Amino acid sequence: MNEENQSNGTQERPEPESGTSAQAAAEGYIEHVREVVTAPDAFFDPGTRSNTLFGYISMVAFLVLVLLESLFGRIARFSNWSFEFSYVIQALKTTLTIGIAIAAVLFVLNWQAGRGDGRGSFAFYAEKFGAALILPCLLLVLAIPLELLDITVHSWFRGAALILVYVAVFMMSYWYAAPKRLNIAVLFLLGFYFTYRLLLLLF
Repeated sequence: MNEENQSNGTQERPEPESGTSAQAAAEGYIEHVREVVTAPDAFFDPGTRSNTLFGYISMVAFLVLVLLESLFGRIARFSNWSFEFSYVIQALKTTLTIGIAIAAVLFVLNWQAGRGDGRGSFAFYAEKFGAALILPCLLLVLAIPLELLDITVHSWFRGAALILVYVAVFMMSYWYAAPKRLNIAVLFLLGFYFTYRLLLLLF
């Protein structure tokens, strides 16, 4: 694997050793977030690799925040702070729809890269897409307390987070899976959008 990356001119940061402490792993992830936020151009360069686990962590964090935002939003808006189990079910459905749509687009991105002149692997796309979800995560972290306080601009932050997910899908296609092929990137964007909306209807 390392030989392959060297032959492709990529720079891959080493995966953490199995004996790494939880504190060191947390510090490594915080540093990863800092790098992505402060130097995105360098991080998203196709030749730069990071820790794939951090990509999965970011995706899980995003889904957890979607779940919390959906749950707390229903409690705050619809029930005057009384809890109903149906809110949990609806929040889980909302989370599943975006989670399934993201998983589907990662598989299709990897498939598209393999059949053309694209680059990367599933781990590569998980890493890059997870990093692209860091900013949406931060926006959701802001949206949740604003929603709990019934400050109406919370919807702006939630909407911006979803827009950036669409931007990430477009970016993954245009930069990596089908480099500089605008028509395919647009198809990926539309495919993700309609898949997500269809799943919302089904659930």
